[in-house]
Amino acid sequence: MKRNILTLFSVLCLAVCVNAQQSTLLVYNYSSYFLEARIEANGLNGSCYPRVSSNDYSNYNLTFDPSSGGSPYIAEFRKFNQGLSSTPPISQWLVQTSATNPPSWRIPGHPSLNNTSIITTATDWTDCLMVGRDANFNYGAELELGDPSYDSCNGPSQTYQFRSTLEGEWFTITSGSEKFTIVQVF
Repeated sequence: MKRNILTLFSVLCLAVCVNAQQSTLLVYNYSSYFLEARIEANGLNGSCYPRVSSNDYSNYNLTFDPSSGGSPYIAEFRKFNQGLSSTPPISQWLVQTSATNPPSWRIPGHPSLNNTSIITTATDWTDCLMVGRDANFNYGAELELGDPSYDSCNGPSQTYQFRSTLEGEWFTITSGSEKFTIVQVF
C-alpha cells in the first residue's frame, strides 16, 4: 500500500513539474522605438486568478530597446522565480491570488513563486501592454497585445494591432514539450 501511495505521489509530482508554469514569453522588438511595457499572467482556462504582473496596473516598468542593425531586441521571461535573470530583469512581481485578496509584491525568490507553487503551475502569459517612445522621450502608439479570452481580467487586448507607428502580434507555438508565447513588434 505504501508503495502504491508513493508511486501515485511521484506521478503527481512529476505531472506538476512537467506542466509547471507558463510558457516562455519572448518579446521581439523589430521597431525603431523603445517600448515601455507591462506583462501579465493569469490563471489557466480563462480564470483571472491567480494574477501576476510585472508592475501595478497603471504603470509600465519594462523597457525593450529598439532593434539595432536589423536585429531585434529580444526580451525573455521563463519563470517567475527567474525574474532577476530575465532580459530585462524583474526584481519583483505583483501577485494577486483572488478578487477578494489585495495584490502583494513578491521577489522572484519568494516561495509562492517556486516552480511547483500553485501560482506558478496555474498561470500562463495573457497580456503585454506597451507604449512606443523615441530617443527624445516622445511617446507614440500604444499596443495591448494578448489573449482576448482574458479581456474581462486585463482589459481589451488583441492578437494583432496596427497603429500609426507600430504594428504588433501575439501568438503561441509549441516545440516538442516546450510552449512559447511570442510578441513581435514592428
